[in-house]
Amino acid sequence: MHNMVEDVKKAKVVIVNPEHIAVALAYDKETMGAPQVTAKGRELWALRIIEVAKQYGVPIMRNVPLAHSLENLEIGDEIPENLYEAVAEVLNWVYKMSKNK
Repeated sequence: MHNMVEDVKKAKVVIVNPEHIAVALAYDKETMGAPQVTAKGRELWALRIIEVAKQYGVPIMRNVPLAHSLENLEIGDEIPENLYEAVAEVLNWVYKMSKNK
């Protein structure tokens, strides 16, 4: 549980399928080749990930198809090339949001 909290805190965004699936993604363009799954969960775990994200100010985006695709990855996996465009759009939204604060 503690590791999950730490991993969600480090995420750039949490992608959800409103409350059934939550996947936290981290990305640092200096050290990572692609965004990476840092936490994921279904049902109660998804709700806990969402709760932690809200507590630490990690943006949450509802994107049902992307949440389902990301759920198939393992924690620590980089996103596959076929999801680059969708995840890039999400990260672009996150960066725009953070600049507007």
